[in-house]
Amino acid sequence: MSVREYDLGSAELEVLKVLWEEGPSSVRTVMEHLARRSRQVAYTTVQTMLTRLEQKGFVRSNRSEAAYVYEATVSRDEISQSRLRKLLDQLYDGAAGQLVLHLLKTQRLRPREIEELQKLIERLDAAQAEALIADGTISGGMIPKVRAAVETVERGVRAVRITNLDGLRRGSGTVVVADSPAADAASGIEAEAGRP
Repeated sequence: MSVREYDLGSAELEVLKVLWEEGPSSVRTVMEHLARRSRQVAYTTVQTMLTRLEQKGFVRSNRSEAAYVYEATVSRDEISQSRLRKLLDQLYDGAAGQLVLHLLKTQRLRPREIEELQKLIERLDAAQAEALIADGTISGGMIPKVRAAVETVERGVRAVRITNLDGLRRGSGTVVVADSPAADAASGIEAEAGRP
């Protein structure tokens, strides 16, 4: 699916942020919210920005009352997706995993964000795994491990984890195991990565 590219300046983005957070708002309301964010902008400047955003199709106005009320027509997610796609293409040749790894190495995540990220990783399905292999996000020795994990799930195990057992067992290496001791014992499935 192609992502539409949105051409927005930083001041226009600040105005859109107010509309996303506050909902439909008048020029004065937007101006006051910008001022609270330490961005002093004249009423006429905000009005001009909203008019330009409307001309670009990012907002619409309701002119039924004395003060125009403006509402965002694009979501924060749409803008985020467009900007991230552009960043991915410019800096990482479209490889999302490289961006995620960079962020994980350089930025501090809150516990809630780490939990959310873990849940997304746990829900990785076969198609997503193959896409990550194709774009180079998963590479090298991880490819057979991920493929073995996906195949194990396809054979009926509800969830798997990839565990490195170096030094813990004879024939050490990375194995794919069912995601709980009970499920592990009940399924009898413990496929060595690359040898399902």
